[in-house]
Amino acid sequence: MLLRHQLVFLLCISLTGCSTFGFVFERLDWLTLWQLDRMFDLNDEQEQTLEPKAKDLQNWLRVEGFPKLITELNQVVTLWDADQLPQAIDHMESASLVLGKEALNAAMPLLTTLAESFSPNNAKHYRQYIKEKQTDWFAYAESNETKIEFRIDRLEDWFGDLTDAQVVIASRWSMLQPNEQQIRLDNNQQWTEKLIETALAKDIDQLRHWLQNPEVLWSKAYQQLYDINYANVQSMMDALLPTLSEAQKKHARKRVNDWIKNLQEVSQ
Repeated sequence: MLLRHQLVFLLCISLTGCSTFGFVFERLDWLTLWQLDRMFDLNDEQEQTLEPKAKDLQNWLRVEGFPKLITELNQVVTLWDADQLPQAIDHMESASLVLGKEALNAAMPLLTTLAESFSPNNAKHYRQYIKEKQTDWFAYAESNETKIEFRIDRLEDWFGDLTDAQVVIASRWSMLQPNEQQIRLDNNQQWTEKLIETALAKDIDQLRHWLQNPEVLWSKAYQQLYDINYANVQSMMDALLPTLSEAQKKHARKRVNDWIKNLQEVSQ
């Protein structure tokens, strides 16, 4: 989860402009340590040990991760421009899964090095961090209204303003599932405690396996919730894509092209 959030953060920052993204990326190793310290309250020895691993991750992103991402995003644009909208969405999703796995593998030395020195103080601080953050993380699941608003906001990030008819489509497939917020909270708590337990036991092989395959730790209720929501999103996109205007298609294309442009800058 840590790296996934970090990569999403990088992509969001990339939309603010080339100079900003370059400035952030050049300091990514420091930002990584800063975020780990926020989460785990690192001691001086841990910071010194983790620093070169953070730099290695930064270098991997520049040399391998971002160039691969650029290639896949270019393919998304090609499909989008050919008006193969479902295929473009599918390609972006499948490529994201593959590159996400590769990014986790690249981050594994950083994460396992932290685990090798993981202490009860780190665990205590991480539990408190999760407790403080998870309410915000899952605030969108408080009600039908908040979930629908969240979904529409994400869609408008991609396509610009939605029409009234498009809002109806998005709303129809974004309804809150029974007990959804609590299922998400419980699953997050279960995932967190399993990782803490494994890190404190210094079971690095098991930890590596779980980090690479987080779904292994999902609760049955969360797996069912995930499957329902995934199917609903697929149905929503099937209904929404044929309704997009040329302006909305252009908005999405520009968003991806901005990513490509800014990723190219730091990859050179």
